[in-house]
Amino acid sequence: MSTRVAAQSGFHATEEYRLFQIEDAHYIALLLMLVSNPTSLPITRALLGRQRLEIDYPADQIAPVAVIASSRPNELTQSPLNGLVYNWLGLDDVFRNDFLQNVILITHDEKAPSGIQESLRTSRNTEWSQAISPDKIGRDISPGPFVPWKGELCKAFRLYDDPQQAFIVATKPHTAPGSTFDRRMSRLEHSKLGSLITREEPTESADYQAAFNPRGDGYQSAWSSSGRSGAALASYEYLDFTLATDTTGSSRRPALANGVFQIRLSQAALSLDGIVPSWKPFDAPAMFTKDIVALEKWVGAWISAEQEERQSKISIIYPADFLPVSNQAQMDFLNAFEADMESTHGVKKTVLSIKDLWKRKTPPPPPPEADSDDID
Repeated sequence: MSTRVAAQSGFHATEEYRLFQIEDAHYIALLLMLVSNPTSLPITRALLGRQRLEIDYPADQIAPVAVIASSRPNELTQSPLNGLVYNWLGLDDVFRNDFLQNVILITHDEKAPSGIQESLRTSRNTEWSQAISPDKIGRDISPGPFVPWKGELCKAFRLYDDPQQAFIVATKPHTAPGSTFDRRMSRLEHSKLGSLITREEPTESADYQAAFNPRGDGYQSAWSSSGRSGAALASYEYLDFTLATDTTGSSRRPALANGVFQIRLSQAALSLDGIVPSWKPFDAPAMFTKDIVALEKWVGAWISAEQEERQSKISIIYPADFLPVSNQAQMDFLNAFEADMESTHGVKKTVLSIKDLWKRKTPPPPPPEADSDDID
């Protein structure tokens, strides 16, 4: 266990960590208290201290707890509860049945239907449960796996090794503030940095190891400067997607090498704030995912937060220098696609000839270079 103490704007922030293990899964318990008035204890201590949290466990051991919350009265019924637990067990790599040993129900009905508690006891072997009104909490406690420790409710996170050397250092996972997309995900860590437009081979990197591509014999290149993001996604089952950048192929090549799906977004889709510039006319954000359906879902969530702010007028350019072509079947397909685009976006195509445009707007020739004899 390690403790870090810092002061910020009159608030005392204390972070404490505790490592624990459930069977073959390793966890870290994170405690975060922000106390503006040191004389008032956090609500979790008042509700979940040893006097109220009547779980019989030694002080040096961990008691897993599942927090289940409902936002509206009478919403916490048996059917939604079963669906929630089923989704957690199927989709969440952190959650497991052990956390259902003890359950806290955050509900407007503090008495909690006896059928719910009985269902938890019979179907999930729940030994203890307690209902708490959200009005008494005073702050948000997100549903999920927790452990009580020192009278506080600590968020549980999974710990994983990084045998592929894809990340910079181990880190404390956290939910990122900001857009809707940020609030839906848990950010893990930054992948290792790479040289611009340069592939770094694992077998050639001794002082600073490059990421290992998991395919083949395990010693293949992750390829290009965003290869760490591609290697991490291909290697670790618990990752849903990874983010990267692309200038001249820095994420497209790693997708090919590591066997994952990738998309390079257009520059107008997202703000480029925070992206270290390489070549601004070509710099763009990118994303890796493991299947094409998930790619559409995650990209949609990523750009939805900025769509209203960054909507740009759509233009359909018809390149007269290259169209039409002699293949009529190809032209029929292109004409149908063009008509569909015009109908969908309510715009008409613009016929553009680069050759004619160059003739009309040819830049003036540069001024003649001064002769060395004319220089005083």
